[in-house]
Amino acid sequence: MLQEIERVAVEVLVFVYLVAGSANLIGGSFVRRLFNRWHYPGQFHRVVGALELLSVAFLAYPQTRVFGLMMAGVIGFFSVVTLLNNRQYGWSVPAMLLFAAVVPAAFALS
Repeated sequence: MLQEIERVAVEVLVFVYLVAGSANLIGGSFVRRLFNRWHYPGQFHRVVGALELLSVAFLAYPQTRVFGLMMAGVIGFFSVVTLLNNRQYGWSVPAMLLFAAVVPAAFALS
């Protein structure tokens, strides 16, 4: 049962970071407005998207999963901090839950 939870946590991280990374890399007007509102440089959304997709690539393989978890953890932490600093509390709750999914996914390594 516990191994199933760990596997699902990894799959959720892969899916969410794949979608978020793709959206950030494409950088539609909504994404650009958000990053502009948060006072990030003009093309920073592409950097974040590339890092998210790189973490997905690392998460997909058991041999590199530890690097993917570290990257996902750092990205998740700074996402939550950005949302809280900009008083977007409604969006910070799902971001915190996603950030918390790193913990059971890390247990899948053992």
